[in-house]
Amino acid sequence: MSIFWDFIPAIIAFIITAAFVYFVSIHYKRLLHAPLYTVLRVKCTLDIFDKEGKEAKLIKLIKLRANHKGLTEYVHRNLSADGELGDIQVEINGVKSSFTPEKDAGDTLVHVRFPGPLSRGEKVETSLAVALKNSFCAETEWITYLLTHPTNELIIEICLPEGRPCTATKASCLRGGEIENVHPPKMLDNGRRIVWTSKNLNELGLEYRVGWTWPPVPTTPRQGA
Repeated sequence: MSIFWDFIPAIIAFIITAAFVYFVSIHYKRLLHAPLYTVLRVKCTLDIFDKEGKEAKLIKLIKLRANHKGLTEYVHRNLSADGELGDIQVEINGVKSSFTPEKDAGDTLVHVRFPGPLSRGEKVETSLAVALKNSFCAETEWITYLLTHPTNELIIEICLPEGRPCTATKASCLRGGEIENVHPPKMLDNGRRIVWTSKNLNELGLEYRVGWTWPPVPTTPRQGA
């Protein structure tokens, strides 16, 4: 009996060690399979400057957290328009940065390099601004956002020109080729501003769409008519 009790400390130590190794292995397995980044907050703002919808600007502000060490770049994806993509500007932590555009199946990818490799857990802010020409000329329009990383908060804001507010708004997501309605956007400032917000988005590959309907372009009466 006394021999059994002599082994109790060794047994307890073995159990504690085994449990520690198990939980450490689970932790590192999760880290190994973690996505490259977590998006802490992203805000996409579309400003349309004229009633015809010919001149606009899209700005994406993204706050990231690196889930692995050594990451050197972030890729802005899913840039496309019915019209033309104009001037593109990129910033990293408020400083203008060089970038490399790339065409991919009709979309434009923008590769942005960081000043140096990131540490795991390091946070960084990046912004992309792109001019859009002749892209919002129809009576029903929308912008989309493709979820490529787990995202804590997504904000989509649309600012319409004076004299042509929207009359209706709608938000949806594309899942497996099917369009699903999601909670509707807020229509503010007498229809001149549309805001849609969602949190804790983790199903990658979904394409979120925020659209609006506005009246036909107002016509200017001809002189002498």
